[in-house]
Amino acid sequence: MDFGNKMRRLPIYFLIDVSESMVGEPIEQVQEGIGGINKELRTDPFALETVYVSIIVFAGKAQKITPLIELYNFYPPKLPIGGGTSLGNALIFLMNDFDSSLQKTTPEIKGDWKPIIFLFTDGNPTDKYESAFDKWNQKYQSKSNLVVISLGDNTDTSIFEKISEQVLLLKNTDAESFRKFFKWVTASIKTSSVSVTESKDEGLHLAPLTNDYLLKTDPGLGFKKKIDENFAVVLARCQTTKRHYLIK
Repeated sequence: MDFGNKMRRLPIYFLIDVSESMVGEPIEQVQEGIGGINKELRTDPFALETVYVSIIVFAGKAQKITPLIELYNFYPPKLPIGGGTSLGNALIFLMNDFDSSLQKTTPEIKGDWKPIIFLFTDGNPTDKYESAFDKWNQKYQSKSNLVVISLGDNTDTSIFEKISEQVLLLKNTDAESFRKFFKWVTASIKTSSVSVTESKDEGLHLAPLTNDYLLKTDPGLGFKKKIDENFAVVLARCQTTKRHYLIK
């Protein structure tokens, strides 16, 4: 069949936890990191030809703040903050977006390559996520490449091993570790864009891990949640504007 000469899209999704525990430096580092990824990818011809970016954030609920858009038109948005870590809701939102935003192959059009999802979170789910996990594993897991990154060691990573074989731990959350981490994400996207362009291979091709700041978890031996006793975060509402804000 003749699909024409149009380049197929490589969708890159950033599924970002913006719950109250991300207040302050973590969300600022992620914000800066997304900007760095965008700046560097714009210098790569393979990425410019294929990469489309979408950003979905989640706390108590999920929302799409950047629809799937070509790289040269993508500008990193300001990330909001909310209460809760509703991963099940976020995964359902993501699956619905796949259904509405991704192009399937038809006799006339080349469909998208498998989307790559980078899920950033620093906590455990606060909602009932099991049914969403089941739906993901049954219908979407084989059609996408999901990479879960625990930002720090306050998560039970064995939870995320139920939906992905690629569960990584960013051991430290200082500025230098974040800088190296987002360089790694950028390199992974570049490698994937070259792979689909030159080899038509839509498997997951991540950049090498050095384990000095980012390591792959061992299945079944997930890092258990730790309790951070250094601060508390309260979700409040302004009496005048009725808008929510956070007290840390």
